[in-house]
Amino acid sequence: MSKRTGKKSAQQNDWLEPFKPIIDSVTDVGTNRLYNNGAVSVAFSLPAGSPPATSYTVTSSPGGFTATGAASPLLVESLASNTGYTFTVVASNNYGNSVSSDPSSSVTVTTVPQAPQSASVTSTVADRDDVSWSEPANGGKSITSYTVTSSDGPSYPNITSTSYQVSESGGTTQSYTIVAINANGTSASASTNSITTYFSPPSFFSPPGFFAPPGFFAPPGFFSPPGFFSPPGFFGPPYFSKCLHDDTPVTVVGPNDSIDYKAAKDVQEGDWIWAVDITELPSDEAAYSSLFWSSPTATMNGMVKTQVINKYTSLAEETITINNNPASRFTKDHPMFVTRMA
Repeated sequence: MSKRTGKKSAQQNDWLEPFKPIIDSVTDVGTNRLYNNGAVSVAFSLPAGSPPATSYTVTSSPGGFTATGAASPLLVESLASNTGYTFTVVASNNYGNSVSSDPSSSVTVTTVPQAPQSASVTSTVADRDDVSWSEPANGGKSITSYTVTSSDGPSYPNITSTSYQVSESGGTTQSYTIVAINANGTSASASTNSITTYFSPPSFFSPPGFFAPPGFFAPPGFFSPPGFFSPPGFFGPPYFSKCLHDDTPVTVVGPNDSIDYKAAKDVQEGDWIWAVDITELPSDEAAYSSLFWSSPTATMNGMVKTQVINKYTSLAEETITINNNPASRFTKDHPMFVTRMA
């Protein structure tokens, strides 16, 4: 014979397991909850006349996350962000477990945003760092803004895109973190790579001597004219402004910082061109001689952007073509880097 309630007294019912619980409410608890560690508060009660319970267990669906305690409400944690859950409750006492409650209504779990992903920084424009990141998952609440913070102190709030241009002093080195913000709180990215902000060379770096033709890449031993080399800190003298033939291709900055080409005659003031950073070039004009300076390695340290500020046109009676390549055509007074044979 099974135990049943009915005509038994309340005192007799005390010897039975609790009745089927009733879920009264389920409430998302999102404030300052870490991404994918959401929580829901579940409130419940027992029907009138039920034997008392000594503990309750709340279980989520999906996931089977549980919380156990002696009284309502209970907080179920470790729930995935921006995910819908329902819950059931079982009441227990010394005589057994109740029937599981009916499932609750569904509640969507929210948290702070996911930390911004793929944060990085580049510097190809003078006195500017370009910080970017991938849009993170919002944690179930819309991301309202981002804050970019530099390792050297300044913060830049209220950013609504996934990139930001930071004004920095050329030659300084720093990294950045990005904080995503929603109504529940904030989350911070890992630090970006460290970057040394590009330093703007003096204006005398910009005449046509900076126009480097594709001949820089072939043949071996041809290192392009010195004007093409414009690393931060290289203060080449004004006489680097030598001539290119008007049809010589110049490496210009194309869409999305790609490498493109224009004939020298088509390059205009204000255009951006690609320049090569040669590590060993002297850092002041007194130490540089176009006739006597040399390096055993001529290490190329990368490519940088250089803006054309001035352009001059002159008439040359004779030109030189290297290896019969019409793309490598220069005036006779154009400086070049060459590899010395042993």
